[in-house]
Amino acid sequence: FLEVHPQNPVAVSQGALIAALRRDFDRAEELLQRGLALAGDTVPYELFVAANALAIHFVSEENYLAAIVHL
Repeated sequence: FLEVHPQNPVAVSQGALIAALRRDFDRAEELLQRGLALAGDTVPYELFVAANALAIHFVSEENYLAAIVHL
């Protein structure tokens, strides 16, 4: 979906979630930021899910400030 629709915020958000689930957190963060930029005023639910996945990761690393930023 992301390869076919690289400017679609839902596709980018799903890519961020997949990257987080694969533990590729740098890629997930990159895609999350891109998804936010593409979303504009309407943030898709998938973007919130991806941000939450990153927040959980940061809590597991005891990086609470980064976790709070993603909530």
